[in-house]
Amino acid sequence: MLLHSLHLRVLLMTWVDKAITWISPGWGQSRARARLIARHYEAASSGRRTDGWSRRLTDANSSASGRTLALLRAQARDLVRNNPWAGHGLERVVGNTVGWGIRPRATGRSAKRIQERFKLWGETTQCDAAGRLPFAGLQWLVMRTIVESGEVLGTFALSPLTLRRVGMLGVYLDASGGFGRFHPW
Repeated sequence: MLLHSLHLRVLLMTWVDKAITWISPGWGQSRARARLIARHYEAASSGRRTDGWSRRLTDANSSASGRTLALLRAQARDLVRNNPWAGHGLERVVGNTVGWGIRPRATGRSAKRIQERFKLWGETTQCDAAGRLPFAGLQWLVMRTIVESGEVLGTFALSPLTLRRVGMLGVYLDASGGFGRFHPW
């Protein structure tokens, strides 16, 4: 099998590889073997570099649950706060995803009226329960929380005059397995 793979690799050699193989067949063969080995996936390998690596046969949600999820969130937030590279990377991901805000566009018979109403609601701070951010700012905040913490909980609060959006961190959710419990502290 290795000989067959090396034979196929010889067919795909560059002129430099062919020249090296012509001058020194052993060196050319070792270069072809090294290229072949480098093409394999290193994540599936075992050896000195992966000795302490604990691999689980579960999906990402099962692996990061309960205490592990809280630890991952804390580490990610600490990394963003204390490492300028991580903070800049987070801002780049959010900026490239949301930009200046994802703007919905209505179609149909009453599109103009819907657009006007959305403009009155979404381009002002009326859409934020705290009254601080417009709709684009809330999108930025939600995306930042998703990238940094892995999730966000968004709810809507009805006020007498308008519908307001409330965003909360996933930290406020009970991750112990019980559903319907909310801890606002």
